[in-house]
Amino acid sequence: SPLVKAFQGREVKLWERIAAYPVLIFACFQEFLCATILLGILASMFYSVFHDKKFPAIQFDYLAICIVMLIFALTCPGNASRTLQETATWFPEFETFSLLHKLELGFSSMMKSLFLEKNIFVLLFCLVLTVAVWLESKHIWTKLISCVPLVFVFFVGTIGTLLKNWLPIIGTIREWVSEMGTGFAIKDPKSWIPVGVFVVLLALILLSLRFAIRNKKQFWFLFVLLFIGAASRVMVGFSPTIWVSNQRISTFLYVTIAVAFGMLLYTIFCHFKKVEKES
Repeated sequence: SPLVKAFQGREVKLWERIAAYPVLIFACFQEFLCATILLGILASMFYSVFHDKKFPAIQFDYLAICIVMLIFALTCPGNASRTLQETATWFPEFETFSLLHKLELGFSSMMKSLFLEKNIFVLLFCLVLTVAVWLESKHIWTKLISCVPLVFVFFVGTIGTLLKNWLPIIGTIREWVSEMGTGFAIKDPKSWIPVGVFVVLLALILLSLRFAIRNKKQFWFLFVLLFIGAASRVMVGFSPTIWVSNQRISTFLYVTIAVAFGMLLYTIFCHFKKVEKES
């Protein structure tokens, strides 16, 4: 809350800054959340220095808490033995994965849950995003761009189980991500296709978000927020429990998407309010 208020140019009172300390310490006992908040603080500091040309004094104490708690988590003696036990129990092959493979696994598993499986929340988000773009933009090409993620999510994710018997390509796409990831290999160009499609989908969503949110500062706020949410989900690729944890590992990602969802709904509301006043 103090970071958001500082970003918005509002006054952060001393009691608010101090009250955030125990809450932050409590939150940072969860390693993934600690790393997620750390990314948010670094993004806030970067914006203060390079955009506002101000020294981000308010962020340094929060940064110190996150770093100390992250070091504490990484050096706990039980973590190494727990990882070994979880690897042997849930994902024995995980031990042989390279750093790049784990990163790709985190990314592709995230994309599978968002786009290749039935996910009504993501479908509604893409729908609201498309509506917002069609209301806010006057260019047909921007409107068409906003339709691509919605069409993909609907036909591949939402009703893909029904269509795959009629359209084999749908079934092939839904099977792009297995327990081992997409099989991405730098030396094999064919293996780039799934990851390339995923990257294009994300790029189109961000482009559509820019078309819908005209305020540049609000857009960059959402961009960084969604990036942090996605990073928190991709990081799970470094854990052998990535598949048995199910949707709970996407909690922080869904929270950030929900913020963007709410801002898009507000944009649509403001548009109709403006039309009502003009009429």
